[in-house]
Amino acid sequence: SGLLLDETNANFVAANPASGGTLSSLNLASMALGACATTCTFTRTVSNALATSTTYDLSITGLPSGSAVVTPGNFSIAAGGTQTISVTITGSLLASGAWNFGRLQLDATDSTLPRLQMPIAVRP
Repeated sequence: SGLLLDETNANFVAANPASGGTLSSLNLASMALGACATTCTFTRTVSNALATSTTYDLSITGLPSGSAVVTPGNFSIAAGGTQTISVTITGSLLASGAWNFGRLQLDATDSTLPRLQMPIAVRP
């Protein structure tokens, strides 16, 4: 796929809700939070598994317009390099009391690479 997400066992243990952790803080492709009444932010770090530099354009689909912002909107990542991505959700712009679903899309400018998607599920 070109981009990888990495997470440690120690971070999984620290994210255990029974111990006061937060699962949404894990560096996983999915982003989910059941209590996003105002604003919530998901941060993900990807690494380039390809032997060449690659450029990606990012967008949010499936959520109401203006309710989610991804930063940066695009990036170039060197071979073996890393890039941090932030998705900020404004819960007050979502359907109240219900789960809202969307996805972060990462489209490589190299058309031979597949579109990458990260699911988003939030409830205000």
